[in-house]
Amino acid sequence: MSAFAEESSYTLEFYAIKVNGQDMGVGQMLYSNLGGYFARAEDFESWGLNQANSIPISFRNEGYYPLGDVRGAKVNFDKANQALLLEFDSLAFRPTTFTSQTESLLPSPPETGGYVNYDLFGTNGSSPFLNQTRLNGQFEAGVFNRLGTGFSSFSGQNLYNNSRDANARLIRLETNWIRDFAEEKQSLRFGDNTGRSGVWGRPVKYGGFQFGTNFATQPGFVTVPLPKFSGEASLPSTAEVYLNGFRQSSQVLTPGPFLLNNIPFIMGSGEARLVVRDMMGRDQIITQPFYITPAMLRPGIDDYTIEMGFIRNNFGIDNATYGRPMAIGTQRKGFSDKLTAEWRAEALLDQQTAGISATYIPPIPIALTAAVAVSNSARGSGDFLLLGLDRQAFKGVNFGLRSQFASNHFTQIGSGLLGQSKQYSATLGFPSKMGSFGFGYVYMRNVNPLRSEFLTASYSKMMGRKVSLGLSATTSLSGSPNTMMNLFLAYPLDNGMSASSNFSSQQHGKVNGSVQIQKNIPVGIGPQLGFRTLAGGGQGQREEAGVTLRTDYGAYALDAGRMPGQTSYRISANGSVSFMDGKFFFSKRLYDSFSVAQVSGYPDVPVYLNGQLAARTDSHGYAILPGLMSYQKNRISINTDDLPLDAQIERTEVAVVPRYHSGVSLKFSVELTIGALVKLVAENGEPLPNGTLLIIEGISEEFQVALQGEAYLTGINKKNRVKATWNNQSCDMEVNLPENPGPLPHIGPIVCKGIQP
Repeated sequence: MSAFAEESSYTLEFYAIKVNGQDMGVGQMLYSNLGGYFARAEDFESWGLNQANSIPISFRNEGYYPLGDVRGAKVNFDKANQALLLEFDSLAFRPTTFTSQTESLLPSPPETGGYVNYDLFGTNGSSPFLNQTRLNGQFEAGVFNRLGTGFSSFSGQNLYNNSRDANARLIRLETNWIRDFAEEKQSLRFGDNTGRSGVWGRPVKYGGFQFGTNFATQPGFVTVPLPKFSGEASLPSTAEVYLNGFRQSSQVLTPGPFLLNNIPFIMGSGEARLVVRDMMGRDQIITQPFYITPAMLRPGIDDYTIEMGFIRNNFGIDNATYGRPMAIGTQRKGFSDKLTAEWRAEALLDQQTAGISATYIPPIPIALTAAVAVSNSARGSGDFLLLGLDRQAFKGVNFGLRSQFASNHFTQIGSGLLGQSKQYSATLGFPSKMGSFGFGYVYMRNVNPLRSEFLTASYSKMMGRKVSLGLSATTSLSGSPNTMMNLFLAYPLDNGMSASSNFSSQQHGKVNGSVQIQKNIPVGIGPQLGFRTLAGGGQGQREEAGVTLRTDYGAYALDAGRMPGQTSYRISANGSVSFMDGKFFFSKRLYDSFSVAQVSGYPDVPVYLNGQLAARTDSHGYAILPGLMSYQKNRISINTDDLPLDAQIERTEVAVVPRYHSGVSLKFSVELTIGALVKLVAENGEPLPNGTLLIIEGISEEFQVALQGEAYLTGINKKNRVKATWNNQSCDMEVNLPENPGPLPHIGPIVCKGIQP
């Protein structure tokens, strides 16, 4: 309900409005000598204020609420500027929330194509007893279309072998079809898969289907809980976020309560500090510790997988040996910023296993993990327990403790029946002024009486600005005493080269050492060379040398090595053949997605991927870019410096989001705009009048005759029909370009029959 105002007692006035120092532009206010100032509900909305809890006044069919009823309201009138200066308590404003939600990237429309990756390895080894030459390889063939992506991988063994006892074999490794649902962050896979492990499970290879969450289809989606900052700003302010002392981001705050949950994050523990500075220069500082680990999910986030199929046996040995049917269900869920839980169930025809686990972040920056599972099989029932504690710090001490126990009859997919087993592990690492130290301990004991127990230590340090030092040692606390030590030094040289040395010592005084100099292949296009040389002494005496050539079509390497009594050579090649847009393309090996860019008819045009030169167009104007990242924004652009000056380009940069292991076709349209200076005269030889209108058939742009009957026409073809109009007179003419027009051809004089100056 609202009370009706007597119009004689109220006036409608316009003022420049400022709310808590923030300029809100010009607004209309209702004023009464008795009630003061009133504002409409839409004004409260635009100012970010909670609407006054009072009965509105109806004036000219609009509701107005008294400003005096708002918490902490102060109204001052600036007569000189005709402005109302309004101040309210910070709690009178609606809370402002900045969340960590990121833009959802929709993938580019699906296209049709395919590719083949190849890796070939040829070796020759000779010794006094044997001279053997063989050729092996690995291959991957993929196709993609609107239904998804499919690929199959193979291992080629003994494709060539001069030994009569070796037969050539092509072994299928994996074959599957993948359909991603990017908006839902889900994937469906048919064929050969590697199962999900979870906290206590084991991955297993099987043939069947897998359906579940796939956050990789939205890489910007934040799954982990982030630090939250809440507070109040009385005036317009700026909030700056610092993580471990480093400035990460800045955010503008309007007056009122605020909640920041969009902070750039780093994994591990540390301290987050928020500095809120208002327009008067006053600061308020909010500090809180944080611990971010990928083991946690934000509240309400689900991560699940359903898997069904047949366990695969003899992977890499046989093409298709599938065994027992299986079914697995796994789900993780974030219940709070501090608690994430997981359940998992596994089933075979004669075996069932189920368990739960939880990860909890207590008030101190560590992660506690616990898991329990039970199983049932023909051998009986069994149980499993896992306890873990981890701390990963951006700076400071890192440590981890983990223990697990399985009873005699506990069994799970991927491990079979192990019998009673115990495992304990501990890690410790910390940086210091002297360098970084790390220690580890592992104890394992299964059903057999033998146990394995190891102690490791490591040390690393940057010496100066270039040289890096690494030292590690491992000793066995079970069985025969055995201690291994390793020393590694690396130091960069000029021209992209680096040197490294490695020394190791084992039981019984076996000492090995080596020194290597190498030059890595630089980033770029065209032929690029790299090389390495190595000399080893001690028990591992050997000499090695190799050279690598990388081109736009693949990488090729030649290596030679010599050991006492044996000399060997190896040659390798890898690359890719792609099919798209009805054409085949040869390129470097494809590891994820790719794009085919076309600048039709223009060869040798530079094409850039995310600002880096990635390719040049071939003789037909095509270029293949093999380095795209699926489901991420990839910027592809061309350099127009090598195009004609009269070329018109609709766009020079495009952002594409390719699908998993798929290609994207991209066309940069280039049109030549040929211009010519044309002289037009009447039948009597006089120039056509200044301002005569010219219309070219097929071109929407209009032109005019300038002084001396001359007109500059652009976008014309070899033959053009032109209509001239002046003072209700007109004529039609044909304007033709010469055979070799040059940069600015001069045409004419052309006679216009129908216009008399």
